[in-house]
Amino acid sequence: MDACEPRGYKFQPKRLFGHFYAFVRGNPPDEPTSEWDSDGRLQECVAISRLVRPTSIGFEYSSRLRYGPGEELRIIPGPVGGFGAQAWIENTNHNWLAANDVTAIIELWRQADLSSLPDRLRRALWYHEYAARTYLAAIRWVLVTIGIEALINTGANRASKQFNIRFCALARKFAGKEVSHTKASQAYELRSRIAHGAGLNDLIQDHHKLYSLLEEVLRATIKAGMGSRDVQQIFASDETVEKEWPLPPG
Repeated sequence: MDACEPRGYKFQPKRLFGHFYAFVRGNPPDEPTSEWDSDGRLQECVAISRLVRPTSIGFEYSSRLRYGPGEELRIIPGPVGGFGAQAWIENTNHNWLAANDVTAIIELWRQADLSSLPDRLRRALWYHEYAARTYLAAIRWVLVTIGIEALINTGANRASKQFNIRFCALARKFAGKEVSHTKASQAYELRSRIAHGAGLNDLIQDHHKLYSLLEEVLRATIKAGMGSRDVQQIFASDETVEKEWPLPPG
C-alpha cells in the first residue's frame, strides 16, 4: 500500500483503513519483468469473482513483487490510477468476499476456460466488468444492456423485440425471476434514450430496482455459462440462440 500511494513533500497522512484479503499470483509471466498482469489472468480472476459476489475490488493497490536469494525486495506498482483503479457496486450492504464466496470463486475459476468460451459469453463477461469499473449510472446502464445484447441479439432487425422476449427468458432460466415484457421494454427504452444522448440524472427508485435486475440477470447468465457446456452451446451462434428463444412472427 505504501508503494502504491502517491507521496507529497514532508506529508505522510495516517492511513485509516487496511486490507483484509488479496488476490495473489505466484507464477506471473517472466517477461516483461516489470509489467503487472501482462497476460490479464489476475484481471480475469477478479472479473470472475464479481460473478459470485459483486465487490468494489479495484487495482489501486496492485503491484508486482520481485525478490529472491540475495535480491532486495522491489515493488513495482500496477494500474494504481485511471480506469480500473477503482470499482463500484450497486448494493453496498455486503461489499466483501466471505469464506464461502472464495470457495465458489475457486470452483468457478477451475471450471472456466475463457479462451474456449463462446464469444458471446466472453464479451458479456467483459461488459459486466467494465460496468463495475464505471461510476456513472447512465453509462453502467448502457454497458449492462449491451452485455445482455451480446448474449441474445442475433441481428439488427427487431432489436427491441429480441431484448424484450429474450431478456425475460434469461431471467427465468438463469436467475429464477419472472420479468414482465413491460419491464424489459422499459429497460431497453431507457438504454436507447441514454445511448442517444439523454441523461439519467435522477435515478428514481423504480429505475434503481430495474438496473439491479439487469445486472443480476446478466451476472447469473454468465456464471451459468462458465461451468456448463450445455449453456455454452446455447450461446454458440446466432442459430443456437434463435433455436432456444425463437421470436414470434410479425
